[in-house]
Amino acid sequence: MTGCLATLHDVHKYDGKQHIQIIDNSTLSITSISNLGSSFTNVFISPDLSAKLVLVRQLIEENCSIHFDCSGCYVQDQMS
Repeated sequence: MTGCLATLHDVHKYDGKQHIQIIDNSTLSITSISNLGSSFTNVFISPDLSAKLVLVRQLIEENCSIHFDCSGCYVQDQMS
């Protein structure tokens, strides 16, 4: 999820009913959906979102391995 269109391509209007729920329980509208290369598809775009967010569950469902440590987060496609 992102609020910035700068690095995205194939942007199209989002006609779904989902919203982004944030920490204070308020919701943000999803206005568009796009792709960020072949690895990140179906990226939700909400202009009011101030940070880029990744759903860990979605990465796992896409067969990625995720490792967190003190130096950061590593995501690896299980196919490579």
